[in-house]
Amino acid sequence: MDVERLERYKDKINLIEKRIEQISEWINLD
Repeated sequence: MDVERLERYKDKINLIEKRIEQISEWINLD
C-alpha cells in the first residue's frame, strides 16, 4: 500500500471515530 492512500484511510477513520463519539454523547444525553 502506498503511504498516501494509508494517510487518507487514517483521516477517514479519524473522522468516523469522532462522529461515533459525538453520536454516543447524544445518546447519553437521554
